[in-house]
Amino acid sequence: RTGARLGAAVAMGDPAKKEAWNRGAGGGLATAPPTLLHVGAGAVKGFGRVLKIVFDNIIDYTKLSSMHGLRYIGDSTLHPAERLFWGAAFLCATGCSAYFISNLFNKFNEMPVIMSISPTSSTIRDIPFPTITICNMNNMRKFQAERVQDEYELLKGKDLGPELALDYKLIYDFCNREPEEDIPIPKNVTASWEYIKKFMIKMTQ
Repeated sequence: RTGARLGAAVAMGDPAKKEAWNRGAGGGLATAPPTLLHVGAGAVKGFGRVLKIVFDNIIDYTKLSSMHGLRYIGDSTLHPAERLFWGAAFLCATGCSAYFISNLFNKFNEMPVIMSISPTSSTIRDIPFPTITICNMNNMRKFQAERVQDEYELLKGKDLGPELALDYKLIYDFCNREPEEDIPIPKNVTASWEYIKKFMIKMTQ
């Protein structure tokens, strides 16, 4: 420690310390006094080691990070241009995020939102009763389906007519059931969309 302090004093230009150094500090051995260049070189080497440690930690962080695009920056297998692109994209995204966040923060400071609750007493009569809706889960009215079925059973084997045959077939289709027997529908008769809408209105109301 004494030698280090003495060397630093010599480097700063102290004549007395320089003479003591020339005589050989602590051991009688004459050695060349250090100069500012030597001291500066040691400081640069120390700073370089610290900088290398910081750089290595940054590279390790980019390789292990789960942020999108950041891991490509530290991937040494990629082309330098690709790594540079991902670095620029990450900096651009970070800058845009900081810009928009600062804008929102400034808007909040200029126009803060103040929420307050001021309850008022009221009687139970002033509170409206909740609305109750009863939904009919049936696809159609029972008496309408029974009416079509009775007419079909009555005219089975006779001239059913295209309308009755279509109604009977549509009942099974709307109820997701298969008829027990084939329904005789003429080949040239089809249920149009207009007819199906009329059937739905007729069977559900």
